Amino acid sequence: MARVVLRDFNKFYGDFHAVRDLNIEIPDREFAVLVGPSGCGKTTTLRAIAGLESVSSGEIWIGDRMVNRVYPKDRNIAMVFQSYALYPHMTVYENMAFGLKLRKTPPGEIRERVNEAASILGIEELLGRKPRQLSGGQRQRVAVGRAIVRKPEVFLFDEPLSNLDAQLRVAMRAEISKLHKRLGATVIYVTHDQVEAMTMATTMFVMKDGLLQQAGHPLQIYRKPERAFVAGFIGSPAINFFPLPLEKDAGGRRFLQFPGNRIDVEQGAAEGVETVLTGLRPEDFETAASDERSLRVEAIPEVVEFLGDESYVHFTCMGRNTIAKLRSSVPAEVGKPLTLCINHSRLHFFDASTGARLELATL
Repeated sequence: MARVVLRDFNKFYGDFHAVRDLNIEIPDREFAVLVGPSGCGKTTTLRAIAGLESVSSGEIWIGDRMVNRVYPKDRNIAMVFQSYALYPHMTVYENMAFGLKLRKTPPGEIRERVNEAASILGIEELLGRKPRQLSGGQRQRVAVGRAIVRKPEVFLFDEPLSNLDAQLRVAMRAEISKLHKRLGATVIYVTHDQVEAMTMATTMFVMKDGLLQQAGHPLQIYRKPERAFVAGFIGSPAINFFPLPLEKDAGGRRFLQFPGNRIDVEQGAAEGVETVLTGLRPEDFETAASDERSLRVEAIPEVVEFLGDESYVHFTCMGRNTIAKLRSSVPAEVGKPLTLCINHSRLHFFDASTGARLELATL
């Protein structure tokens, strides 16, 4: 396996700047996920690593080689596509063996590699079938098996689960994660689904409009998003945002006015900021005050979604639709007032004009 490094990578399509000055390093054996909304540049980046897109400027390294001008077939990578890309007239065995035959691998070695990959994926009984005789999950396993037999330095996955139903997607997420640990492989995985990214990645790269917004371990990004976009994109249900003017009282003390509550801010913090985008994740609402400084919010539920052991309570706060994620044992009813509490330490603050994180100490 090998590490993958992109240095000042840019991609233009005419005047359109698809990826901008991207610098990332993916260590050997890492499971890296590029995540972001459609059009953010994640698939373009993956295709450039594979050699399917040219590099407008910058460098791409796989192991100790800069591969900007190396043909895809010579990069020692394997790619799994969203569409599976199986040959319909070939059996599963023939699909998995096809790439090895092109490389003139001896028949005995082909048979050994295909059988080994089929055993890993639990598809031995499917080797004689055609793709039309397989379910979506089975086709996905065959596509992964075709990559495994190559024994590449890097595995590339381009939204491989987007065509599967919800239950099968959960199962395949676990299968791919287990496969990564078993093979000790370097994996680069592209998805727009932040749940896939959070559950599978050892390192996550969040992108927007061709720019890298934040990189790190999923839990680190979730707990300390560096930009408002990242806070809003990562987490389900999405974070609640409240734009609050940074005000001063008669004594010159600065504060944020939350409904029925005043949040005092340490002097000297966030100089020059006029409006603070204050974020609170739905799961960080509390039903009892955790300390004497907790804020209290009177919520009138408009919708209550019961999801087994938890509920999503929708209500209006400061004119914005707000969601609280609570235990189902909490007696939340539509139209019946409910007191919720907020611990200062669970709030996230961002400059409303730039989206950058603010480290505001609240008093």
